[in-house]
Amino acid sequence: MIPRLFAYLSVSLLPLFTWAADTGPSTASGPLRVHPDNPCWFARPDGQAVWLTGSHTWANFQERGIDGQTPDFDYEAYLDFLQRHGHNFIRLWSWEEAQWMQFADKEVPVRYKPSPYQRTGPGRALDGGAKFDLTKFNDEYFGRLRQRVGLAGQRGIYVSVMFFQGFSLDKRRGNAKAGNAWHGHPFNEANNVNSIDGNPSGDDSGHEVHELKVPKITRFRKPLSAE
Repeated sequence: MIPRLFAYLSVSLLPLFTWAADTGPSTASGPLRVHPDNPCWFARPDGQAVWLTGSHTWANFQERGIDGQTPDFDYEAYLDFLQRHGHNFIRLWSWEEAQWMQFADKEVPVRYKPSPYQRTGPGRALDGGAKFDLTKFNDEYFGRLRQRVGLAGQRGIYVSVMFFQGFSLDKRRGNAKAGNAWHGHPFNEANNVNSIDGNPSGDDSGHEVHELKVPKITRFRKPLSAE
């Protein structure tokens, strides 16, 4: 269902996974490894050092915006841009929540789709959509992931996939008017049919989701890091 993660690269405080599609001589050659002589560099399978450089944007994987107003992200144009500037690296950003962001008013319906989990119900989540079933993956999400990684690899571009990141939790910093991304998170107990509570402290932040404090959540996360 999910392509195997080929390498784990500790270059930031966030989990960073790198794929390289190997479909022809012009593709990115991977998986990358830490260079044996200099850990500040990555190396291809043939041992050659690789310098990764790219241009980041936030919506290069899921659609992010307001339904009916925000145009879909033009991924092919993005790849064209990277190639024109000699870039060989993408941070493919995956938003965990389905709605809300701290940079917009909570009344603004900023949505993120597709989600990795199916919205089957029964019952309604806090954003008004059907609740998530955390035992059922969304094929649209993983199909898009496989396709976009493959298209980048065919152009010689390496991809890191940010499955987990703190912007999908509460980042309002005291701004009561801002949206709380945690309210749109599948691991918010109000949003799933599996009785999974990602915020046992009750502080309405969801920070425990990333702190390995809830064993049930850790078990649900495992399929995102291996087949």
